[in-house]
Amino acid sequence: MQISWASLAFQLLFSVLSSLLASIIVILYLRSLVPNVEISGHISEHIDDDDGKVFRVKVINKGPRPIINVKLRMHLVHVTTHRSNIKTGRIGATKRLRSIKLLTEEVPEISRFDLADEFADYACTFRTSDDIEQRLRNGGRNCYIRFTFSAVDPFSNFGRVFVRTYDISSIRSGLFEHGNSTNVSPLRKLSKS
Repeated sequence: MQISWASLAFQLLFSVLSSLLASIIVILYLRSLVPNVEISGHISEHIDDDDGKVFRVKVINKGPRPIINVKLRMHLVHVTTHRSNIKTGRIGATKRLRSIKLLTEEVPEISRFDLADEFADYACTFRTSDDIEQRLRNGGRNCYIRFTFSAVDPFSNFGRVFVRTYDISSIRSGLFEHGNSTNVSPLRKLSKS
């Protein structure tokens, strides 16, 4: 029994294409296994007994697995515009970043999303005692806060970076609600009895 060159070439091409298709399907599946988080649209501001005035950003892990190697950064970004080319009149922009110290900048793990978790270990707030409200006021309308959050999925080992920006109108007085909520509830005044 003789195998023709055409038959051999077809089998080789079929093998390569089917392997390539299987690899693409596996990669697409694994790419869906990245961290999925929600970052609050507001920054809460309140007076803490230990640290004085603090500002918090809330992050909720919405994924079915925990996330690991969590890293956080916060910057004050000041944008200045200038003429980048005198001949054409083209206007450019320069961004100057100033680091804002978070009290926690790395977390080994945030638990998986589970509404039955009474302690809501899937939700964390990250705070700074730096007066970012005053820094935004001093910087004018060309300033904003950039919060960067990165994490890794422990199953696929794929990471993802999330970025949220805030301006002065994003600051709300109060505390974040417990659990699966990014709402800021105003603090109630305690009446003297």
